[in-house]
Amino acid sequence: MLKPTTRARLAAACAAAFLACAPAPALAADGQIRVDLKESVGAEWFERIGDRQVELLRIDDTSPTPDDLQALDIPALKRNAPERLQPVATKTTTGGRVDFSGLGAGVYLVSVADNPDTQDTRVSYAPFVVALTADDGTQAVAPKAQELGISVDPLTACNTPEWRDAAAPGTYVEYDFVATVPNLNTDGTLDTYELALEFSRGHTVQWEDDKPRSVLALGAQPLRFDAATSTTKVTGTTRKQQPVNKLSAPKLSVHGAGESIDLTRGTDYDERQVGGGEARFTLTAAGRSTVARLKSFDPATTVEAWVPAKANADKPWGSGPVRNTTLGDLEATATLTADGMDASRAPVTVRHVNHINVVERDKCFEAAAGETTAAATVTDSATVTEVITRETTRTDGSTATVTETAVRKAGGGNGSSIRERVGDLASTGASVIGITGLAVLLIILGLILRRRNDDEN
Repeated sequence: MLKPTTRARLAAACAAAFLACAPAPALAADGQIRVDLKESVGAEWFERIGDRQVELLRIDDTSPTPDDLQALDIPALKRNAPERLQPVATKTTTGGRVDFSGLGAGVYLVSVADNPDTQDTRVSYAPFVVALTADDGTQAVAPKAQELGISVDPLTACNTPEWRDAAAPGTYVEYDFVATVPNLNTDGTLDTYELALEFSRGHTVQWEDDKPRSVLALGAQPLRFDAATSTTKVTGTTRKQQPVNKLSAPKLSVHGAGESIDLTRGTDYDERQVGGGEARFTLTAAGRSTVARLKSFDPATTVEAWVPAKANADKPWGSGPVRNTTLGDLEATATLTADGMDASRAPVTVRHVNHINVVERDKCFEAAAGETTAAATVTDSATVTEVITRETTRTDGSTATVTETAVRKAGGGNGSSIRERVGDLASTGASVIGITGLAVLLIILGLILRRRNDDEN
């Protein structure tokens, strides 16, 4: 027979074991998610955006723990396991706000539909994830409105700290355009997607495959764009992580849902020249289908275009100010035309203008940043060939390398020879010595006159 103390200890141990094995307290079905579409844009803009339908889905087999949330990949989930997205409710906002109540602990996906009657057809709201736990069963979220847009990240050859984003006459320039994709039609398709690029005077643009095409050379003396003899073929965003070899033609690609797909001219998009300074890339049905497929999984899908060009060797360069080191500027205007996000799906346009300063070569290149090979004998007509390697950092934090070859007269970018510069320096030194001597003579003469004056007195 157990002693009382032993019986008490055994009871305590059983109770402890039961509590350790018992499940953690779960959130009763009284959790709430409050969505506010107006807070991030303000009352005035939201009046044009308008109220929208909001759908709440529960993500099965996912717990509101840090590990599960970090591993969550919504695009992959939509593509590979859509059955795990279980509909909970669909409601329409009033004044931009809507509440979902009676929710248990778990992870939820909130999707905001387009407004067929919206007055701003460039705006949409991306899906977002909300986690409810037993300790925090109420969440208020204010998603940011996203606008259809296009950005540019130019790559130039200058390597001096002051002019790292500038170009010099006759140097390579590469434009990296990134455009967003509108929400799809209700049937999952995309009707219109076109990128137009307009180059200011001062550009030389000629793209090549087997033969030259799309010559958009502008300026007083248009120059032929000579592509590098060997061009490395790279895919998708890997180009941003490798040394940059000059492109001989544009590269278009689409990124989304963990994929990067190169688009093929003539199959996925058509290219045509408009006037003397504009090129247009229009996605075909095949190209739009590829973009729509990735967009259906990933709202952050983008279309990217790398476009090679060159700054003319001779003026004028654009219409920018000419003063001191700045010789002008190169202007590139990118215009995206795509489906509007309303009932009519009428095309809308967005535009972005980029400027690149054109500066003198000696201000653009820093000889210490690369390898310099000079002629053995320096004369008035001697030249120096500089192979300059520039490390550059893109806006996304990745690095790229551009190599430029600059041939100039020995002695610097002003065109004067070393002998001329030494002669100028010697002449300047002689002038300084002469002025100093004259000053000494005047001082001595003054002292003599003063002494004679004292003697006379």
